[in-house]
Amino acid sequence: VADPPVADPPGADPPVDRSLTFRSLEGAAQYMREDDVREQFFYEAGVNEECIEVLRDRFNRFSEPPSDDRPAHITREGFRAFNVRYKVCDQDDEKHFFRAMDVERRGWLSFDSFLLGCVAASTSTPHILSSYTGFIRAWHIFRFYNRSGSGTLDNEEITLLMREIASRDAIERSVNERTSAIVQELGNFSAVMLRVRGIAGPVCDLRASKRWTGSRIGREICYHMSYCSQTSSVALVIDNAPFGCDDVLEDMIPADAKEVGLTFVRNEQAFEMPSCELRRDEEDDDDKQDGAQGPERFAHITFQRFYQAVATEGLRRTSRLFRWRKAIMSRGRRQAVQGPNVAMA
Repeated sequence: VADPPVADPPGADPPVDRSLTFRSLEGAAQYMREDDVREQFFYEAGVNEECIEVLRDRFNRFSEPPSDDRPAHITREGFRAFNVRYKVCDQDDEKHFFRAMDVERRGWLSFDSFLLGCVAASTSTPHILSSYTGFIRAWHIFRFYNRSGSGTLDNEEITLLMREIASRDAIERSVNERTSAIVQELGNFSAVMLRVRGIAGPVCDLRASKRWTGSRIGREICYHMSYCSQTSSVALVIDNAPFGCDDVLEDMIPADAKEVGLTFVRNEQAFEMPSCELRRDEEDDDDKQDGAQGPERFAHITFQRFYQAVATEGLRRTSRLFRWRKAIMSRGRRQAVQGPNVAMA
C-alpha cells in the first residue's frame, strides 16, 4: 500500500520515521493540514511569500469578513464571483472545484484551504507522483470527482474521471473498457438487497452498493419506477431514521446486513419529511444508468487505493486533472525540488 510522503522541510534534519497509511479522505486531509507538510508542498511547488500575498489579496477581494464562529472566508457565491473575474475554470465546474478545495467540509473556504487548493490546481505546480505535490494533488483530484460526497469513488465517478483523461489524449480505447479495468483492479465490492416500500406497499427490490448515498439510491429507485422525469426530490427512511441526500448507506445499516427495508416517499407525499434532491449532474445521459450492468456497478474505490494507483503509475495522465485554465499568481525564481519518495509496502 502506498504511504504518503513524510514531510522534510527545507534544511531540516531527517525526520523520525512516522510513515502513515491513510484509509480515508479525512485522515489524508488531517495530514495535509500539518504545517510541515504544507511547507514542503509549497516549497516543492515553487511557491514563495510573494505568491502567497498575491493570492491573499485576491482572496480578500471576494471573502466575507470574520465573525464570532469563523475567520474571513469565501462562500460559494464569492467563489463564483472570483471565477467570473479570473475565469480559472468552466462555470459548470465551479461547484466541484469549491467542494474539492473545502478541505474541512464546512461549506466555505478559509484562506488556508483556498491557498492549498489554488496551489494544487495551479498550471505551474508540478505533479511529482510519489511526493508532496502528487499526494496533495491526488487528494484534490479525488474530491473533485467524488461528486456524491460518499468518500469513495463509485463506478459513475470513476467513469467520469476516465472520460476526462480520454478527452485529453489520443487513445482510442473505449472509456468503458478502461474504466472496467481500473474498477476491477482497484475496486472493493459490497452490495445489499434493498426491499423498497412506499406508502401504499411494496415498490421494488434492488441491489445497491453500501457506499451509495441517499441521492444515488433515490435515482436508482426512480429509474426502476420510470419516475425520474416527474420529480426532483424524494424522502427515504430506514428503520424510522431519515436517510439524507448525503448520507452513505453503509453508515445507516448493520455491517453484516444482507438486505434492508427502505421506505420511499415521493416529494408530493413527504409532508414534513426531509427530502433528498436528486442530482441530475451525476447522471450520464448517454448511458443507461451508469453504463455498467455487472458487479462493477457496486464497486467503490478508496482514496488509499486511488493514490496507490497514481503514485505507481497504474493510473496515468492524472497530471492534467484538477487544473486551472490559467495562472493566477506570480512566482519567484526558486526552482522547485523533489521531496522524499513515497514508501511502498
